[in-house]
Amino acid sequence: MKRIFGALLISMLAFGCGADEKTDADSLPDTVAPPLPQDHTDVVNPADSTKLVLTHLSDTAVVLGDWIIFLRPDSTRFASYSEKLQSGIYDADADFGYASSMTIDTIIGNKSFKGIKAMISTRRFIKVMDCKECPFTIDRDTVNYGIILTGTGRPMKAEQNVYPGAHYIKAVRKYFGVK
Repeated sequence: MKRIFGALLISMLAFGCGADEKTDADSLPDTVAPPLPQDHTDVVNPADSTKLVLTHLSDTAVVLGDWIIFLRPDSTRFASYSEKLQSGIYDADADFGYASSMTIDTIIGNKSFKGIKAMISTRRFIKVMDCKECPFTIDRDTVNYGIILTGTGRPMKAEQNVYPGAHYIKAVRKYFGVK
C-alpha cells in the first residue's frame, strides 16, 4: 500500500509540473508598447476611469505614443454571440475585419503616417499613458467593435460601431492632421 501511494505521488508530481502551453489567441500580447514602469503603477489621476488591480493586468493593453486601436470582441464573447441565430455577428465581424485591415494596410504603406502604430485588440482594458487626459484606462466591457485614436498630448477620440474602411481612414487622417 505504501509503495502504491509513493508511486502515485511521484507520478502526480512528475506529470503535474509540466509547463503550461497557452494556445488561445486572446492570451497572446497584442501590443508592442513597453511594460508599465513601476513608478507609474500607483499614479492617481481623477480622470482615470478605472483603477487597475493585478487581476486586470493580463487583460490590459498599454499604449504609449501615437496609436490607432481597433476594438474587437474576444473569442468567448464572439462565441456567445454566434450561438444566437439572429445576431449577425459573422457579417459584422467580417465587415469590421475588412475595414480595419484596409486601414492598417493604408497606414503601413504610406510615409505620411510615419510613427503611427496600429493594432487590433480583444483586451477588455486599454491603458493610454500619454494622451492629453492621461493616464487613462478604458473599460470596454460593453464595446464590441470600435476604434480609439490616441496621440502624445492629444485628446483621445473613440468611436464604437462597424464602419467602412474609408470612414476609419478619414478619421485617422483628421485626428493626426495627415493630408
